Amino acid sequence: TNYNGMQFTREVSGVASEKGTIHVTDTGTSYNTTSDKTHKTDNGLLTAAQAWAILRLIEIHNYTWIDSGKDDIGPFAQDLYEVYPNGVTPGAWFDEEGQPANVAVIGATYLPWSVDHSKLMPLVVTALQNLDQRIAALEAAAA
Repeated sequence: TNYNGMQFTREVSGVASEKGTIHVTDTGTSYNTTSDKTHKTDNGLLTAAQAWAILRLIEIHNYTWIDSGKDDIGPFAQDLYEVYPNGVTPGAWFDEEGQPANVAVIGATYLPWSVDHSKLMPLVVTALQNLDQRIAALEAAAA
């Protein structure tokens, strides 16, 4: 089979470590973020109450992209950042060398705010698991 991949690494103190990959095969494309258990300290399970508290604050908008005129649905990055900053990469101005810059710097480029929708999935999964448990309890009580 045809298999292509791209690895993304970050060097810290002279040591490079993988942070993500994009793999393309004959049947699909996978976008992966490193999630290896050995690279994490477990601080406990996300509770349903925590997930619901965040999800209830996320505003999903119907909107139109100014550049393309295409309609879309989703959160606005700046608003989501106020509720759940883990899902957002703030926008910023950068100079020609890629260093943070002031908008007044000649040649500065603006990178817009962005949302990593995959960061919302743990909230959604936890909330769905909670709903499943509640439905099962209601069904058991009704039986």
